[in-house]
Amino acid sequence: MKPDFATIIKANPLAMRALAISWVTLGHLRVRLALVMANSHNPQIPSYPIILCTNAVDYAIRPSNPATIEGGPLVEYHEAHELLNRPLLQYVPGGDGEEFDPPLKLGLLMFDQSHVIAERFEVEVFDRRTEKPTP
Repeated sequence: MKPDFATIIKANPLAMRALAISWVTLGHLRVRLALVMANSHNPQIPSYPIILCTNAVDYAIRPSNPATIEGGPLVEYHEAHELLNRPLLQYVPGGDGEEFDPPLKLGLLMFDQSHVIAERFEVEVFDRRTEKPTP
């Protein structure tokens, strides 16, 4: 079973900083992010994790802030945030106005200038030598 990234962030919100996004793959209601992280305080998360965002209903992937000098901004997870209050987030993509039944319990993952709104966030380990997730 893959570790729950949201639970890890909530347990220690000051431990992880996002340095860069290596790559992103998109699928139907799924976003997979390969990150580079400064993470000396949390051995559960590797320096190069892949975050699998399931039931992702909104995302904005932007370049790193060029004004960042050392490290990066803290990775944030929110269960209550103004971005989560939009009613359109409960619409099924391509569903012609159909809403999720039961409604999704969404969370917001923010790193640097990017964010993903999804139902679940899981961690996969990224092997830099092969550039693939490790089993």
